[in-house]
Amino acid sequence: MANVGVCLRTTFAVLVLAVGPVAAGAFASSAASAQPGSGSGSVASFGDAATEGGPSASQLVAPVVGMAATPGGGGYWLVAADGGVFSFGRAAFHGSMGAAPANPSIPAVGMAAPDGAGYWVTTTAKALPAPTPVPSVLAECNRPGAGPAVEPTNIVLACGDGNASLTGLAWSSWGVSSATGSGEYTHNLCVPNCASGTFVSTPTSVELRYPVRSAAGSEFSTVTYSAATPTAPGGRTTYSAVVETSGY
Repeated sequence: MANVGVCLRTTFAVLVLAVGPVAAGAFASSAASAQPGSGSGSVASFGDAATEGGPSASQLVAPVVGMAATPGGGGYWLVAADGGVFSFGRAAFHGSMGAAPANPSIPAVGMAAPDGAGYWVTTTAKALPAPTPVPSVLAECNRPGAGPAVEPTNIVLACGDGNASLTGLAWSSWGVSSATGSGEYTHNLCVPNCASGTFVSTPTSVELRYPVRSAAGSEFSTVTYSAATPTAPGGRTTYSAVVETSGY
């Protein structure tokens, strides 16, 4: 059985995942999101999966929050937070919430299409809280008792084992769409293994971007950090990662 996949890339953070068959014994994994009011979605296909198209900038007025593949492959549906549904390839359009968009405080959060003859669109079970004046960030992953923070001094990058973090952070700006600062990239060299490894720190610049709605209001969903690396071209190495959020 071969594994194949389709990745939907847009101008926003990757937020959702759909899985479905595309050929004999194979499955496709697809991710999607979009920034409200700007940009358009583009599909990058991998393996035997075929690109069937993506939403245009004029179509998107809310982030894409869900995706479902047709049972036999060859098509897929996307659903946006306002309940709008977009069909591509062999996926048939069966309607959407366009005539009665979802309330922004109770947005659509996902969809399912088990047999391809129709689909369900679901909204949140309870209203989201009012957004915070500026986005926060879940600096300590989803550790119980540690909620999102504004201008934290540390951000854990490796939530599973704590082997990488941004430490000693000082922020030069923290706005509604991005935050920038500097500190140190502290990580475990894992030599000879992670249990016996040594932690080292190197100066780094940090940028948080792409705020999304969550149970905590608004949270940054991505982090980019550029750490000093003497052996790298230009003396720096830049990394980007998805930051955990509080969910809906």
